Amino acid sequence: KSYSGARLTGKRPKRETDIHPLINWHLRDWAELRGVQIVPEAQTAVGRLDFALQGHVHNVGIETFCIEFKHAHAKDLVHGLEVQLPIYMEQLRAKYGAYVMMWFKCPSFQKPSKRKLKAIGDHWRLAGDQTTPEIEQLGFFFGCRVSKGVLNSIRVFTVDATAPVPASRA
Repeated sequence: KSYSGARLTGKRPKRETDIHPLINWHLRDWAELRGVQIVPEAQTAVGRLDFALQGHVHNVGIETFCIEFKHAHAKDLVHGLEVQLPIYMEQLRAKYGAYVMMWFKCPSFQKPSKRKLKAIGDHWRLAGDQTTPEIEQLGFFFGCRVSKGVLNSIRVFTVDATAPVPASRA
């Protein structure tokens, strides 16, 4: 939130790293029941992965699963999927990963723009359907991208993190 004196002038989503404790809290019970260790901000030689999950897989042994979160309006959204997460996976010898895009677009926060969504589709030579909600277009574009080649071991998720309208303002 940004203020001019006591007056609210705009809203912006929290930074990705500010959301990590909340995500960790949501994953904790699930992980504990399954004997999975959560490593937030897992250090690699090339940077910090948002989350590494480590656990025993029957007849396989200890496996690592990488999770990278990005705001849907991030400038490096495509780079995060195509370059950043695969490098983290390689560094941690993980066979699988998840790329989670957090969607915050609402009347008081208008990102990502329609132009940016079109540019992502154009980058991968995919056509968007103007009648499809933008959040679904984004999921479609990224889902198509991971269905081929080296990225097929990554699953893409789009989380609608738009602030709900309070009942008093509905």
